[in-house]
Amino acid sequence: MEGKLDGRLKVVEGQLEAVEIVVEGMKAETTTLRQDSIAIRQDLQEVMRILGGQHNNQDEQSDGSQASVNANRRARREDEIGGREGEQLEGQFNWRKKVELPVFKGVDPLNWINWIN
Repeated sequence: MEGKLDGRLKVVEGQLEAVEIVVEGMKAETTTLRQDSIAIRQDLQEVMRILGGQHNNQDEQSDGSQASVNANRRARREDEIGGREGEQLEGQFNWRKKVELPVFKGVDPLNWINWIN
């Protein structure tokens, strides 16, 4: 019985040594990953700093173009409602035409199309 226990003890000790070797390897990998993570973080911070500077430059450069875009939007809106404050300026042509169409009742579509033409 003692021989059997000694054999089991040696097996368990061998397994324990194998686990310790694996744990040491994992510790080394963890250290490497931690160092890589620090390097990546520093790189990202540098990229963010650079992009932040570019963003500020773009804001300064785009102020004029943004004002132009807003002016164009305002002009289109005025055109849609027929000029400033609903008034039509003299000489301005209103390209929209109100057309009254007969109601299509679902019968004889070709005749209906010819009728509206």
